[in-house]
Amino acid sequence: MKRTFICLFSFVFIFSATDRRTQYFLTEHDFLSNNSSSKIAVTGQSYYRVEYDSNDRVITKSKVDERKKVLTLEVYNYDDLTGILREKNIFNENRKLLSRTVFQQEKNSLEFLQYLYNMDSTEVYGDRYTRTIFQDDEKPTVHKFFDVNGYNYGEIGFFYDSSGRLSSQVWIQMPSERVIRRWKYVPIQETDITRIMEYDSLGALIIDVKLDSQGREEILTFTAPEDFSFVDHTRTSFIMEDNLENGEIIWIEVDTVENRMDSTRIHHLHGETLSPGAYNILPPSPLIDGHVYHIIFRGTTKHGNIAIQKMIREVTYDISAPEITLLMDLRISRPEV
Repeated sequence: MKRTFICLFSFVFIFSATDRRTQYFLTEHDFLSNNSSSKIAVTGQSYYRVEYDSNDRVITKSKVDERKKVLTLEVYNYDDLTGILREKNIFNENRKLLSRTVFQQEKNSLEFLQYLYNMDSTEVYGDRYTRTIFQDDEKPTVHKFFDVNGYNYGEIGFFYDSSGRLSSQVWIQMPSERVIRRWKYVPIQETDITRIMEYDSLGALIIDVKLDSQGREEILTFTAPEDFSFVDHTRTSFIMEDNLENGEIIWIEVDTVENRMDSTRIHHLHGETLSPGAYNILPPSPLIDGHVYHIIFRGTTKHGNIAIQKMIREVTYDISAPEITLLMDLRISRPEV
């Protein structure tokens, strides 16, 4: 089966290669003016090797030095339906991605224009394009936005710390180079959570959130009771760090033989408990003496993020007074308690 696949792949490659033609150019100007040279004429010189498909479209463009070593490779992709150029990727000699140009309106440029002009939507123009420059590890360093005339109207820059983690992001209006928006990212040590602070064009902090790698927001911290503790009250304490859109605290009995819905108590947060602060709440109905409960928080934040779910494990509600038994053996005078 493996041999059949290899033969089939080779046949398809050879068949598709017959639909291509190759031309050689000594300079970039020669390429743009379609002034090609013969293969013999470029021998021993630096040149460009360009492949065309059956529709006479550029498929690849390689920059080659005098020793025939490929320095950069440009790969062009076209829309299957319209045949319009959609993307150009440039790779270095080690096949690492250096840049990508998308020849259409894409999400980054749309978001940039909507924020710049304070609009809910922006008309999509296919003649705009975006060029992204990458680091050696193929992380983007900048998105550059252009109109049909090649006018650079904006950029989004990305900066990384020594560990390769994103540390800041800056939106810049061009050509004035005015910063219109920026973010700062601060990883919280030994957690999966990053503090993200957004600033406006005046440098004022407008959003300060803590998100995990899945985009869930850190917003509530239980302060009491503790995991695996025994309590003689039903009070649950927590600190709310930001505003909630909605949320609830749930008490679920552990290993109960009752119906799960009958043994679950839900306190829907409302009013001031949806805002930052320290709070104490009670379950909507009494807990059962001697039973063990998980206490769970879940909710959605004002920023539209799912809140990170929190849980206090196996809290025993115990309000029964201790029973003391006095044992007395008639043959000895020392009682046992």
